[in-house]
Amino acid sequence: MEKNFSLHTVELTRNITWNESQEIVKMIRGEFKNYTKRGNEYHCYLKHPGIRMVLQFRRDAPIEMRVIINLNAVNGGDGNILFNPKFQNLSSVFLATDIALEEENLNLCLSQFKVGRVDFTVDIQMDSDEEVMAYIALAKRKGLDKNYRNKYKPGSKNIIFENSFDAVSKSTEFTLYNKYRQLLDIGYSEEEASYKFGTLRMEVKLCHYILRGQIRGMCKENNISEIGCICEMIENSENVLKKYAKKFLTDGTFYRYKNAIKKIEALNIKDQYKKIAVSIISQTSIHHNLRLAQKILVNEKIAKESQIKKVLQILYLNDINPITLGERSRFNELPSLLSLINEQQ
Repeated sequence: MEKNFSLHTVELTRNITWNESQEIVKMIRGEFKNYTKRGNEYHCYLKHPGIRMVLQFRRDAPIEMRVIINLNAVNGGDGNILFNPKFQNLSSVFLATDIALEEENLNLCLSQFKVGRVDFTVDIQMDSDEEVMAYIALAKRKGLDKNYRNKYKPGSKNIIFENSFDAVSKSTEFTLYNKYRQLLDIGYSEEEASYKFGTLRMEVKLCHYILRGQIRGMCKENNISEIGCICEMIENSENVLKKYAKKFLTDGTFYRYKNAIKKIEALNIKDQYKKIAVSIISQTSIHHNLRLAQKILVNEKIAKESQIKKVLQILYLNDINPITLGERSRFNELPSLLSLINEQQ
């Protein structure tokens, strides 16, 4: 199964003074034809493809400038395809960005910025659109961790709720979405979007304290600049994506409900553990939420939290996913996404 681990977007930030901001706003209104004002933010696209500048005014806080770079687009490629460090030079991306800033008479260079956000991304190519949507539906059935929420709501633009799963905190965003359908949603024709048919995209966006901590460590350990850290991050993108996939997704093969129960009954484990395992799968199937199922088992005193944790480990070790495929699914079973991204390329 084809997949490419890389970075898709990098966001660089710096704080500016009021006077600097007014000069830039004047320039944006006068010279930039492609800009929008969204609340307290100005968004403008530079003439060079793949570069967007955002100016954010906040009450009682420094004015923030962000330069958002789509690595592949800046390098002259398709912005919907991931930057591939095996065939592309990252230094050319940053050189092109510096030149673009200079051509816009912004009197800025990337050395004045710090890294504010990095989007680690992998595209997983599947056999059909239906398979992509099945994995998104299965991911939603785990439920969200306590400190996470959904960013994409029904009716959202760009990435819509129906075609995606996401979990967002202050410093981390994890997203799965149907890349083909996302292109259709933003105006591509079926023919234009066809090269992304069957593509499940997984993104991990890191920002704020988690990202800043990593960058400080890299700079100190390797004696490199913040921009140089991005090279290290590309090399480490596979590990980052696998780490967060393990946090937000369940392991084990997805079976239909009856087949999952048969698999459990055949296990050589204590009858008590079998009963708990069946209860977990039954409640998850009813409520379409693994976390809710665990709470119900605890509240109804069917099992303690420690027992549920033990049973889930048993299921994972025996390649049985606690989340089951719907009875109307055309798939009898599906490997876990964790196993797919761990396959040797």
